[in-house]
Amino acid sequence: MNADFNLVRRILEVVHGQPITLKGESRAPSGPVLISQMETDDVVGSATGIIVQRMSRGRIASAVKSQRIERDGKIIGIQIDEIG
Repeated sequence: MNADFNLVRRILEVVHGQPITLKGESRAPSGPVLISQMETDDVVGSATGIIVQRMSRGRIASAVKSQRIERDGKIIGIQIDEIG
């Protein structure tokens, strides 16, 4: 790829807030990247790392750690309503 193309790509990546990868390239995949890391001592109610209504592409990861979860408590790392 030439320098002009890479400049335009970087501008579009900044505007859209995500990497743009063309087929056959060895770069990070296109699409949004969602990462959540949650650490807590006690969960009394509920704790959720990431809630997504709809996701068609991208990467998502969640790590959740708690010392104690109360009887009616719950931890959800990732909740996705619709994929595709």
